Amino acid sequence: MQINAHFTDDDYVAFRLFYNQYDARNRRLILFNRSRALLVSAIFVLLFVYLGYEKSFILIESAILGLLSLLWFLFYPSYFIFMVRRSIKKMKKKGTPLFSEQMTYDFKENEIVSTTDTRTSIIPYSSVKEISKTADCLYIHLYENSLLPLPLRFIENPDALIDQINQKKSKSIA
Repeated sequence: MQINAHFTDDDYVAFRLFYNQYDARNRRLILFNRSRALLVSAIFVLLFVYLGYEKSFILIESAILGLLSLLWFLFYPSYFIFMVRRSIKKMKKKGTPLFSEQMTYDFKENEIVSTTDTRTSIIPYSSVKEISKTADCLYIHLYENSLLPLPLRFIENPDALIDQINQKKSKSIA
């Protein structure tokens, strides 16, 4: 079975969001970035207390900084999407896109052949760790921190493809 996929900027954004949820290191980094405003606010409040400011000023400042921290925590995911989109635009202007827009996946008997404009990767089914399916995409998890994204709009029967990959994976391990 061969699948020709054309990736859009939205596909790359969805891939980055999924990858950040999948990778433990990125999850910690995102949690730290979301919590950073709260940490800075706490440092300022402690500094005001240490410097002996009036309690009313400290309470007002704590409320304002707490509200700003909460807003940052809530809106950070939107900010992250904005940053990904901005990096896509920058790289396209430079002529070095972040991802290959055209990919071909060829599911052969013993391997998956992934071909882009610049390279070809041969992936044995034994390298497939698991398969995740979201509303828009199928992700084939490979060895350490590597994913193959397959937008569902290019797959006629995603469940049949998942079964096929799992069967071939079982045969290659056995």
